[in-house]
Amino acid sequence: MKKILLFLATMLVFASCENWYMDKHLGGSDYHPTDVRTIDYTLTEADYVAIAANAKNVEIALELCTFDSIITDSIIDSTYYHALLQIADTLAFNSLAPAETYVPAFLNEKFPQLSPGSIVNLTYNNLGEDQPAKATYSLTDIWGSSIYYKQAIIGEGQGKLVIQDVVIDPALSYIWKYDDRYGMKASGFLGKAYATESWVVTPGINLARATNPQLSFDQARKYGDFLAQCFVMASTDYAGDVTTCTWDTIPFNKDENDEYIVPDGSNWNFISTGELDLSAYVGKEVYIGFQYTSDESNAATWEFQNILVAEPQE
Repeated sequence: MKKILLFLATMLVFASCENWYMDKHLGGSDYHPTDVRTIDYTLTEADYVAIAANAKNVEIALELCTFDSIITDSIIDSTYYHALLQIADTLAFNSLAPAETYVPAFLNEKFPQLSPGSIVNLTYNNLGEDQPAKATYSLTDIWGSSIYYKQAIIGEGQGKLVIQDVVIDPALSYIWKYDDRYGMKASGFLGKAYATESWVVTPGINLARATNPQLSFDQARKYGDFLAQCFVMASTDYAGDVTTCTWDTIPFNKDENDEYIVPDGSNWNFISTGELDLSAYVGKEVYIGFQYTSDESNAATWEFQNILVAEPQE
C-alpha cells in the first residue's frame, strides 16, 4: 500500500560562526567551516520522481544490471533499473534501490549552494515500512560548495591574479603590484601624478551552480578621486586582454544615507565592501577586474585583499 508523506515545510537553521567572520574579513587563509547550516527536509512526491529520473542515479542502476543498453521489461537483468523507476510510483525506496545509494545525487542538485560542513536531516519512506525513515547526510566532495573563489592575497601572494597595464608612462615601472603588507596595491604617483590605466583580473570563476553569488573584498585608499578612478568590473568574454572584451561595472553598496561604502581617503584603514551582487552571472564563468585609472592631476592609491565570491552568508 502506498504511503504519501505529509509535506513538511523546509526549516533552515543558521549557526553563527565567529571563525568564518574572522576568516572572511580579517584575512585568514584557511576556510574550514563546520555546521554552517543545518536543513531538516522531508521528501515530497515530486522529489521521489526526480530521484528516479536523476541521470546519475540511472547510471548507477544501469551499472548494477547485466545489460547497460536499452532496458525493456523483457530483459530480466534490468532488475535494478526497474527498482529505481519504482521509487517514482511507490513514493518510497526499496531493498534494491536504497536511499543511501540514490539520495546523494538528489541532494547535490537540490542544495547546490550549501557549504562544506552543512548537514541535511532527511525524512523519507521505505517500501513496506509504516514509519518514515530518517537519515543524516553531511556535505562531502560529491556535493557543491558555496564558495566559488577565495583569495586572501596577504600571505598568499599575487597567485593567479593577472596584471595588465593599458596606459603607463615610461617614468613608471609598474602601477599594480603585490605588497606583502597591504595586498594588491595600485598608484599612478611617482613624484607627481601620471595618466594611467591598469587592471588586475581574477581567474575565471565558475558560477554554473550558483544561486545568488556575492562578491566581497577589503579595500583601502588614500588620495585621488576614488569613485572616478577605481572600478570593479565583471566580464564573461575575457580571454587574456582587457581591451578586447566586454566589461560591466559592479556598483559599490550604499549606506542608509545613500552614500557609497568606500574608503573616504582620510586614512589607510581597510574596510569591507559588503556583499556585491553577482546574480546576473549565474550559470556563467565570470572574471572580476579591478580597474585603476589616474590622470596628470589626480592619482589615488588603491589597495585590496581578501577576495571572496560565495553565496550569501547568514
